[in-house]
Amino acid sequence: MKAQLDARLAELRTLLTSALDTPPQLSFAMLKQTVAVPPFVPGDLGKALPAPAWEDFAPPPPSVLSGLMGGKARHARAQAAAQDAFELACADHALAEEARTHQLREARLAHDLRIKAVEAEAREHNAAVDELERAFREGVPDAVEEYFRQVLALSEDPSGFPCEYQVATGESPVSWSSNTGCRRWT
Repeated sequence: MKAQLDARLAELRTLLTSALDTPPQLSFAMLKQTVAVPPFVPGDLGKALPAPAWEDFAPPPPSVLSGLMGGKARHARAQAAAQDAFELACADHALAEEARTHQLREARLAHDLRIKAVEAEAREHNAAVDELERAFREGVPDAVEEYFRQVLALSEDPSGFPCEYQVATGESPVSWSSNTGCRRWT
């Protein structure tokens, strides 16, 4: 137990010097967002509906025997009824295909709008990072504080070490706590 306590004390004694030995690994480029544009996947909307086939509607031809017993007239009536059913099926198919292509256009438009919104959000974020970098290089206190807040948030602290950050460049220190409830004063 004494060895564990000694090791812990050594870790805490060298905390500041070990942190200062390694420069912050946070560049402004790392703060920028990139947009990975997912491809448009239309699913079933991208597949044309199968058109009706006449073979599915055409009545079988009359046999020789049925042709002799009035089968030709029955076949002609069946042929006319099949032709009407086929034309109705073709009209229904055309309407369904028109609805499918409309839905496909709408889905594509919605996808494009989502992509544009994500790209616009990334552009705004990256512009803010560019502004932060400009202000940081000019020594604007708020920008310097913000940058070092982010550097501190990335630093690793010993387990159980409180790390609440207070970053200040001048007369008005600003406190900040990470999600872990850690505490550190700079």
